[in-house]
Amino acid sequence: MTRFGVVALLLVLASCFGMRQGPGDLPTDFRREAPETGTFVFEGQEIHVWSQHRIDSMGPDAHGYYEFHYDYVVFDFSLGSTKLLAKAYTDPPHEAHLIRIEEAGTDRFLEPGDLTTVLVRSALQYFRDQGRTDLTWLDQANQLDGYSPVP
Repeated sequence: MTRFGVVALLLVLASCFGMRQGPGDLPTDFRREAPETGTFVFEGQEIHVWSQHRIDSMGPDAHGYYEFHYDYVVFDFSLGSTKLLAKAYTDPPHEAHLIRIEEAGTDRFLEPGDLTTVLVRSALQYFRDQGRTDLTWLDQANQLDGYSPVP
């Protein structure tokens, strides 16, 4: 398992149990607000959207510094049995990131062809309507940082 995989697994496990102590006795906080749900119509299709504000942090230490602090919203857009997972951090407020697709209960990476589907285009319009104009997708072909701009 990669270092990223280990860290992600630890974050997921810790988030299941709420406030925990981190390395050096720094408090670790995994806050989850109540999810919000709604629907909107895009090109005649009813799109369901679920979102949840989350804060993951470790710290502050004695000097007021955080080991890490992530303040973001997770989005789950769905159309039929297909779901799209996305994430938008509160800072910078103009960005949103498409993460993965779930089809019939099976997760997979996004592929370039997915960017033209009704579900993905509806999510992109949803984010644009919120003022999020810097839109990226988790692209397996991007070896630099993993995210590519949405064309």
